Amino acid sequence: MSGRTEHPPDRALAMPSAPPRTLFIEVTTECNLRCRQCHMWRSREPATALRTEEKTALIHPFATWSPGATVVLTGGEPLHKKDEFFSLTRTCRRSALPVAANTNGTLWDDVTLDRLLAEGPRYLIVSLDSHRPELHDWIRGVPGTYDRAVSMIRRLLARRRESFRDSDLRLLTNTILFDGNVDRLEAYVEFARALGVDGMTFQMLSRTFMRASRRDTFFERHFPREVSRVDAAIDRLLGLKESGAPVATSENDLRWMKLYARDPDFIGEQVCGSAERNMMVDQHGNAQLCFFMRELLDGRVIGNVRQSGLRELWESDLAAQARDVMAGCRKNCGMLNCHRKQEAS
Repeated sequence: MSGRTEHPPDRALAMPSAPPRTLFIEVTTECNLRCRQCHMWRSREPATALRTEEKTALIHPFATWSPGATVVLTGGEPLHKKDEFFSLTRTCRRSALPVAANTNGTLWDDVTLDRLLAEGPRYLIVSLDSHRPELHDWIRGVPGTYDRAVSMIRRLLARRRESFRDSDLRLLTNTILFDGNVDRLEAYVEFARALGVDGMTFQMLSRTFMRASRRDTFFERHFPREVSRVDAAIDRLLGLKESGAPVATSENDLRWMKLYARDPDFIGEQVCGSAERNMMVDQHGNAQLCFFMRELLDGRVIGNVRQSGLRELWESDLAAQARDVMAGCRKNCGMLNCHRKQEAS
């Protein structure tokens, strides 16, 4: 299977001028939490999922094709499968590819802390939605999640200071902005800064991932509908960033959030650049050019890594046809940092 389809001979499909700069690899969709804005935890890993060695086999050819590109390990909770997680980070390190990974920070132990510092990702982003324990635990769906995550952050940073001073791991927090925390960001920033994290990122509440119900009840109830509240919150974050707080979200991304708040579904201009810079491989081996590509292409993907190499898939006619469709996309998910067009340097 080549991943190519026929197209009219008088229609030239655009070939990407460069390889993707980010490769997303789905470690698992399983998760130990019960997050209200994500239903991935309801899934179970299929028997047909890619084996660890199939995923690691993607790394060296990708590094040769796109040197220095970033690999992002996604979930679910990627540390739900520790052996695979560290096999991937080690392989990426040998290929000089920086790795980023998001985690809920609750499945660590002392051995995991040391492995994260010695052989883990370059960027480890821990979900932390509030400095108030009850609020973080509520949105994450499991009591005690806050205490566990904050304890692990403190212990990892202490281990880095005391025993792993040469570690290049940078620990950040990520916060989802919703109606329960959008008015208390100054206190959160000061709390996270006191923890000693290397940075903090923010994102607006999105539509529920892998939604299991017909209605998106959580989004409907908890997206901050008062635009003035969002504007004020973003302005406060911009002020904190300007004053030296380690807010890692770019100024441009923060300003985009104001537009997102005005219509969380569609915008008037095309801002997504994912089809030209990203490639996603899910646990089945299916490849996509953005996380929501299937919604635009009636469930289709550009191919599977068990039948074709990453470069062949990227340069296939199916990928070119997908880019044609995605060029007209005005969905607001294009404003996610992982999707949006790169800022001019």
